[in-house]
Amino acid sequence: IAIGSLVLFFIAFVPQGVFGGRYLLRGDSLFYSYPMHTIAWRMIREGSLPLWSPYTLCGYPLLSMTQLGLGYPLTWGHAFLPNHIAEQIWVLAPFLLAPIFTYFYLRTIGRSPLASLLAGLSFGYGGMMAAPLGNTGMMTNSAMWLPLILIGVEKSRTGRFTPALLLAVAAYTMSVLNGFAQAFVYVGLLSFGYALWLVLTDARSPDSGTSFKDRISTLRI
Repeated sequence: IAIGSLVLFFIAFVPQGVFGGRYLLRGDSLFYSYPMHTIAWRMIREGSLPLWSPYTLCGYPLLSMTQLGLGYPLTWGHAFLPNHIAEQIWVLAPFLLAPIFTYFYLRTIGRSPLASLLAGLSFGYGGMMAAPLGNTGMMTNSAMWLPLILIGVEKSRTGRFTPALLLAVAAYTMSVLNGFAQAFVYVGLLSFGYALWLVLTDARSPDSGTSFKDRISTLRI
């Protein structure tokens, strides 16, 4: 029910983008990402490396511009979809996925379905995500992976360490591959700070039963 509610909220948030045939591209997504993605993926479809575009000024780099996110799976729609549709998916996907990821994180730490639902809506449609900057797709596609990283951190405390580590690494890899450095640095710092806080508070807890050194030495790999 909660996940269905998040999906319905997403549809109500951007009905013209889902059903109305309108393309919600603005700012950098319209004037930078969309044309650059179009050129780069056209070159890839034609069998050449997207190293350089001759269509901007006296030439402009493509592959070295990390914010284009050519290695990021949500940009791969340009390989087989019309470019304006692929760009719209890249821009709008975080507004659906970020609340769902946040919901699962809150459930992981034991919050109720209603509290988790409200948290998902707060993060997915808060100022950072839904402000004009968020509409460009760059910030949102990097930031939305944070809840999955935190799930990995939490799972490392209660389950097997290796799967939890792989989840956190895979989620952070997605954030980095999107290529927006400011966002994935924020995500990395927040994740590190969260993990450090858990370690320090749990190590000092009188109810933990074992020392921090003992818990580290008995991690279930």
